[in-house]
Amino acid sequence: MTREARSTRPPSSLAAGRVAAARVLAAALVVGACALAAGCRAAGTRNRVESSAPMPRPPIAEGLARHTPELTRSPGVVGTGEGRRDGAPVVLVLVERSSPELEARLPRALEAYAVEIRETGRVRAIGDR
Repeated sequence: MTREARSTRPPSSLAAGRVAAARVLAAALVVGACALAAGCRAAGTRNRVESSAPMPRPPIAEGLARHTPELTRSPGVVGTGEGRRDGAPVVLVLVERSSPELEARLPRALEAYAVEIRETGRVRAIGDR
């Protein structure tokens, strides 16, 4: 006995039912995919807006207090300070003599502030001879 013979429906009715079921399944998948995409896009937009808000940065003096001991232990660094570049605050790293090797060892930014390296020469206390 063949499969069509066991069915109570005629062969054309069985095929039509399978096509209808496939269409319903396809429509459900499309609706589900659209809902998922819309949810992800909305969540991504929300996260993008939240992450683009500037993070508050600590006062530059606090960052200097935390990092100056470490920076001045580096050979060639004689001090740190606060400065400005194009109106924006920067961390100054004062060096006796600038070199590409020294600049490569120093950070480019500290706690969201740009670092500017300034060559000062040797620094001595006034009473030093």
